[in-house]
Amino acid sequence: MPNGPHPSSVGRAVPIFVFGRKIVAACAVFLAVLSASACADLSTGVGSAAPDRPAYAQLQDPCSGCTGIFLTGAAADPMICILAPGADVDHDGVDDQCEYKVAAAFAPQLVFHGSEVRRSRETYWGVHRASPETTNSLRIAYLLGYHDDSQHTGDSEYIELLVFFDTSQTTGGVAGRWVLLAAYYSAHNGYNTYLHPDLTYVDGQMQDRPIVWVANGKHANYNTDSACDAGGTLGYDDCNDGSRESVDVVGNRNIGSYYYPLKNEVYSFDSSLTGREYLWTTAGDFNGWHSQPWKLIPGQHVAPYGERLQGFGWFETPFDPRY
Repeated sequence: MPNGPHPSSVGRAVPIFVFGRKIVAACAVFLAVLSASACADLSTGVGSAAPDRPAYAQLQDPCSGCTGIFLTGAAADPMICILAPGADVDHDGVDDQCEYKVAAAFAPQLVFHGSEVRRSRETYWGVHRASPETTNSLRIAYLLGYHDDSQHTGDSEYIELLVFFDTSQTTGGVAGRWVLLAAYYSAHNGYNTYLHPDLTYVDGQMQDRPIVWVANGKHANYNTDSACDAGGTLGYDDCNDGSRESVDVVGNRNIGSYYYPLKNEVYSFDSSLTGREYLWTTAGDFNGWHSQPWKLIPGQHVAPYGERLQGFGWFETPFDPRY
């Protein structure tokens, strides 16, 4: 199979969510509740970053307790990151270095139930402009890719974050910090949508990396333990603070864009799993790389990642006007 969209992915409508250009209007609402305070505490170096924060993100932010995240290089300036990207192999109008830095810096922290035995997963990620018109907002997708859940092989859980470059925030006299505006967490057959005041954050640093509570056995995602315990059919979902793991953001697992995919046909890193998955395909099921999938409920649909990406507007025309 070529490393491009699977032929069966073309032309299929998916009634989940279609954000795309609508995110621009949503940004105006979210910005109304952004803090405009500047950061002045530069005395603590790395600050109070969580031990599992991606290593290079620990080295970037000298401001402890500030809102959002300070990044350097291409990610420090939307003029480079979005408006005039350097290397852009997936032709989406976002600088490749900026994509990786932002995705790694905001990598969510997953909180698993103490009894959870199905944590194994293979995560891919992607970054796009929030809409073709935006010059300061990005969407980050985390394709969690669990091998199993309690009722079927494969579990295509998905987290998408909307982040904004806030120039009202400063760090050491440098204007601009990336802040989290909203999050979309997959949960069973839909999504939980949260604005930033409704989220909890690693170390309590506002609009930074979010904490995600994961339902035992089913991996539905919530903003708090109590919301999880009330979720699912008849409140079936159950969470507790058993163990915490950051979402992996590995440089060579960037999915790219629909028209210029960097990853589509992928095999498992686990030698015992001999199936394959198509990350941009809307047909069929996600089977967690199992060659012989099973389902407790016959005919149960496990959404392939192409279905989720299409629903969030990732199949739109490439955003980079040069292509």
